[in-house]
Amino acid sequence: LPFAGYRLVPKPRNVLLIQHGGGSSIPAAMASGARDITIVVQHPRIAGIMASHYKLSVVTENPRAFLAGSGKRYDIIQVESWGASVAGAAALDQEYLPTTPAFVQYLNHLTARGVLIISRKLLLPPSDAIRLWGAARQGLKMSGYSEPAHHMALLRNWDVFTLIVSAKPLGNATVLKDFARSLNFDVVFLPGIGENLVNRFNRFDRPFHFNEIRRLAEAYRKGEERKYYQSYFLDVRPQTDDRPFPGRFLKWTRIKSLYQSVGSRIYALLMSGEIVVVVVFVEALVLSFLLLICPLAAARGKGKGAGASRVFYFLSVGAGFMFLEPYFIKSYTLFFGDPVISLTVVLCGMLVFSGIGGYLSGKMADRSLRFVLAFLVVLLVVFLFGLKPLAPWILTASVKLRYLLAWILLAPAGIMAGMPFPLGMRHLLTAPVHRAYAWSANGCASVLAAVASAQIAVSFGISALLVCALAGYLTAMVCASRP
Repeated sequence: LPFAGYRLVPKPRNVLLIQHGGGSSIPAAMASGARDITIVVQHPRIAGIMASHYKLSVVTENPRAFLAGSGKRYDIIQVESWGASVAGAAALDQEYLPTTPAFVQYLNHLTARGVLIISRKLLLPPSDAIRLWGAARQGLKMSGYSEPAHHMALLRNWDVFTLIVSAKPLGNATVLKDFARSLNFDVVFLPGIGENLVNRFNRFDRPFHFNEIRRLAEAYRKGEERKYYQSYFLDVRPQTDDRPFPGRFLKWTRIKSLYQSVGSRIYALLMSGEIVVVVVFVEALVLSFLLLICPLAAARGKGKGAGASRVFYFLSVGAGFMFLEPYFIKSYTLFFGDPVISLTVVLCGMLVFSGIGGYLSGKMADRSLRFVLAFLVVLLVVFLFGLKPLAPWILTASVKLRYLLAWILLAPAGIMAGMPFPLGMRHLLTAPVHRAYAWSANGCASVLAAVASAQIAVSFGISALLVCALAGYLTAMVCASRP
């Protein structure tokens, strides 16, 4: 199916293959007769195997970083990123290859006759195909194409769809129509196509994907795309680098419609990562209630309570820290292309820098607490508005420099975030029982915030985690100011 894109560019001069869980693109590129084939693979072992087996040029690099640092243009760019087989099963996975900024990068690296090819699993009800089509359409618009729909085509078989984006208008796309008809593939979208040419070979009860993408194309033509995305019962909005979760489709307000669309099978809903997050959060909330409310009631009965403002201070500090850490982990995944590497860099950095902050806090006076919190709030505001503009520049840096820049950016926030807890312990509390309770409050808030951060990020974006951290430290500043 992806070879349909090669029919639009006979004998391509150079081809770029971005591998992210696939391999069929390599035989397709070799069969096309391309003279220069470049493969980008993040995993070093897989890259070594491919280079040895195919005797081709293989680059071991984060694909987005490779594109940011390359000035070369290609006749064909093929992205293999297949996605999950079941809608919602990979709701929490970050993936930066199908986002709108990624499409802008792909288009900037195409020649005048270039073609972009992306294949993914075909899902029912229609979801991923709609989202990818919308992301490509917005990428074309952002790249200066006046009629984006005229540059797009979408074909499918019974379990896979292929999106084709052409640098030049497709016209009536006779080549693609003939290709689909000769190999029994179904056309989902082509400029000017009618319903008589869809759902002919791999038949559904109705042409679900064709109908929805046609509705979305019409909504874009009228400038009513936001209305379409709000009305559809799944969240199929194009993904951005701030919301890089292409497997996330659940709308909590329309969960009944989703339940009915999957045949009223409860296990299909339970496969969603978001529902698992909610279940874990409720469990943690119940345990936190038992660990905090019961001892607090007993302490108040004996007149030994720490005071509501002090309790909320340590709750807020714990939540703020645990919202801040996932923010950096998820943000740095764009730079390193791997959440495990990002986790390692951020976790190590936060432990080291917050430890330094805790050590420095031992030399500070009582009045330093509110100054530290105020400075931390200002610093987080700078990150909220400053990190996104820096991202393209960081991506162009070498791998070693990216690691260094990540630690440099992490250092001030980590050091300052390590101060509020020890300062609060020393200057806000007097009795040992109060300090023991503060440890419990901080720990419970940390667990709850860590679980909630996953849902907040997929629903509102990664930057929302930083807003939550800001809210936590602002609350702590208010609590620390109370007598």
